[in-house]
Amino acid sequence: MKHAPKSTNEQKQELEFAVKKSKEAVIRTKAGAILLLYNTLDESLMKSVTGYSIRRVMDLRKEYLKNGISAITPKPRGIRRLLKKKELEEIKEDLKKTPKELQISSAEYWTTGSL
Repeated sequence: MKHAPKSTNEQKQELEFAVKKSKEAVIRTKAGAILLLYNTLDESLMKSVTGYSIRRVMDLRKEYLKNGISAITPKPRGIRRLLKKKELEEIKEDLKKTPKELQISSAEYWTTGSL
């Protein structure tokens, strides 16, 4: 089994800086968990302070040593669209017309019910 390399003082300082100065709670928690791993291996303490299991923290540490601080920063998530782009354009075009033109109702303007 391949072991992760030992961390350097620079890396520990980077983690300490992330804990103190990061605006995102996720980064502070993950960096704090990795630092806690260096200081203690008490699993119950780790779980109660960070909410992460010892295995999860060891995986975080491994990823951190491999990829740096970017390994513990949250990845941006895309917006899940309910409509495809083409469907959205069709709806926009239909809304430019009146319900009467589309033969939906005899109204000259859109109402909540006709939408």
